Amino acid sequence: MPRPDVILIGASVRSFAQSALCDGIRPVCVDMFCDADLRASLRESGLAEAFWCRRVASFTDVAGAVADVDPNVPAIVLGGLENHETSLQQLSEQRAVLGPDWNTIRQLRNPQRLFLELRDRGCCIPRCVVKGQERPTHQPGMRWLRKDRLSSGGQGIRWHVDSDESPRQQSETVLTDDLQEFIDGIPISASFLAVAGPENESANPQHDAVLLGCALQLSGCHLLHAADFHFCGNVGPLSLSAELTEQVANAGRAVAAAWSVGGLFGVDFVVRGGCPFIVEVNPRPTASHELHELAQPDLPGHVSLQLGRSTQQCFSVTGVSEPIAQAAGSGHRRERRGCWARFVIYADQDSVIGAAMETELLTHCVGDRDGASHNFWLADIPSADTAILKGTPLCSLYVDLSTKDPRFSALRPLPDLLPLSTALPVNELVETIRSQLGVLANH
Repeated sequence: MPRPDVILIGASVRSFAQSALCDGIRPVCVDMFCDADLRASLRESGLAEAFWCRRVASFTDVAGAVADVDPNVPAIVLGGLENHETSLQQLSEQRAVLGPDWNTIRQLRNPQRLFLELRDRGCCIPRCVVKGQERPTHQPGMRWLRKDRLSSGGQGIRWHVDSDESPRQQSETVLTDDLQEFIDGIPISASFLAVAGPENESANPQHDAVLLGCALQLSGCHLLHAADFHFCGNVGPLSLSAELTEQVANAGRAVAAAWSVGGLFGVDFVVRGGCPFIVEVNPRPTASHELHELAQPDLPGHVSLQLGRSTQQCFSVTGVSEPIAQAAGSGHRRERRGCWARFVIYADQDSVIGAAMETELLTHCVGDRDGASHNFWLADIPSADTAILKGTPLCSLYVDLSTKDPRFSALRPLPDLLPLSTALPVNELVETIRSQLGVLANH
């Protein structure tokens, strides 16, 4: 059996596994789904599922799930795992974990610590009130979000309204949750690669950040049957104005200068009045990586970029070394080809995926960066006999938006294959996105 190159751990690692395989990297995959297209990609690469694909019921199981893997094989933290301190510490005792340590993650998850630091560095930030502080007084037109520090994918966000609270809580003056000002605008996510700055004698080396790309962020889309604030996908890569791009890039530099974010990280913004307000920092590779890789298939994927840190390549701000770091450093300035939407479709009813449906849906998947030659495809296909509960993710649909006619007549039968009780309004989804892209283009 070939030796693994990396362990990928997250709620769902399908897209990162396919990225790794495209670059000749052998990944042990640990997630909560082991989707059918993930397993198919491993088989096509000659990697037996029994060893290379491992399903866990919760993140408390991750260290045990890879205990038999060579301890010299590093792990990359992906979506969800960054919120589980004990699991991260157990994994770190077992092997190298690429990404920031828990102390850094704790600071990035503390809105008071995060926003005060970024405000002092010139970034636009929302107002916030953290748990333990007094409740804010009512202000006309002001809306607050309640946010759970240890959640991801928007699942720990909800509107702050007094009717949500018990009579006992209403009588209290101290917050039991964090509140963050709701910024009404267009949400985007940016992917960055932290790189070491010029050598200095400081015990804390300075870092800069390379902007790899931006994508429109979709959340709480009822057309996709998602609950409020739940992650619904991305659209990109975006072509933003030079001024807006520079503001986003400066925010990433501010994060990298203040914290040891460790390679790839993401920053979520809401653009209002031409200004990008930072609403969250994600200390891990971002879910939008696929769209950037599709647009620049000749560059290394994000798993390659994160592994570049573990091989101790010489990163520098002024001259990023070959081959991986230099490609990343120049990537955001190179011409991109195309624009794609990834829609995360949520189930609108309880269902069970049968073997025949799994087989049929797999015929509409794309397992590599050859998506540029397709107008649309499916991904994150549930395995046969998987029970899908209403309100949970069902699969992903990718649509090429680079042409005015994405051939909706040919696409329309594809969502009809899914166990949905109502039709998926792809036309309406695409038109909504195009209107948002138009607004961004004017900033």
